[in-house]
Amino acid sequence: MLAGERYREFLVPELAEHGYATDVPMRGLGIGRQLQWLSQQTGPSTTQKDVDRLYRALRRLEKGSDGKRMMSACTGQQPWPKGGIYFFFEPGELRANGSESRVVRVGTHGVSRGSKATLWNRLRTHRGTGDDCGNHRSSIFRLHVGAALANRDHRVTVASWGHGQIADAKTRRAEEELERAVSQHIGAMSVLWLSIGDEAGPASDRAYLERNLIGLLVGKFGPADPPSKGWLGQFSPDERIQRSGLWNLDFLKHPYSPDSIAVLDEYVSVTLGKTPQPLRSIAPRDWHNRERHGTSSDQLLLFRG
Repeated sequence: MLAGERYREFLVPELAEHGYATDVPMRGLGIGRQLQWLSQQTGPSTTQKDVDRLYRALRRLEKGSDGKRMMSACTGQQPWPKGGIYFFFEPGELRANGSESRVVRVGTHGVSRGSKATLWNRLRTHRGTGDDCGNHRSSIFRLHVGAALANRDHRVTVASWGHGQIADAKTRRAEEELERAVSQHIGAMSVLWLSIGDEAGPASDRAYLERNLIGLLVGKFGPADPPSKGWLGQFSPDERIQRSGLWNLDFLKHPYSPDSIAVLDEYVSVTLGKTPQPLRSIAPRDWHNRERHGTSSDQLLLFRG
């Protein structure tokens, strides 16, 4: 019985009457000692352990490849896999342990059936053009960063920011200064990526990993590695970015599956050339249909076998 006297005083006699023995390991301990005992028994939460597993996988990826790549130095001439998932890291943003960079955005591409988008296409729209400009209408990441910069620096010439899918030349000229500031800020970030060569579609392994890893990083009760007080995202007009510590809006409340860490580990080995690219999906079978019908894979685990 992991509860105080008032919670168990009537239950214990009833159980004894029916022949059940009870044990109260915290009997006689004050509330402070009870909390200490519980902490010692439970240790780090499962979510925290899975966050640590995620970062171990990313460290293995970084160590086995050429390391993180500065966005401002990225070009289409470098070897990029056609398909993949990416992780952004921002200068000054560290995990709670204070010694490791934390992920500030998780993303992918081509999750619509038949999409021809590539990993580099997606990263290029985030980075901006070669002249340090760019187009926030083609990158939601740029839109969020620009809105936070404008809010922080009190820019008043960007009333059109985030409005409309297209803009005329006059509007683009008015936005150019902020577009350049966005390119500089994102250009100072670094990126790691996984090679995932499955077909485009909403049930792809890329789609599975993206939503599960975002859900894991944000956590049910807040991120295990919260953003710093000076993080640019703290100036975002969108409170979801401020709270989550990520430049993402989709899948912030996604109930992640621990299975996703095993899938991540496998694709790290694929990216490092230690195992071949799988011929079919390695995500849990039928995960997309289960999510569409509101049934989590964790619940289904109760009925397997």
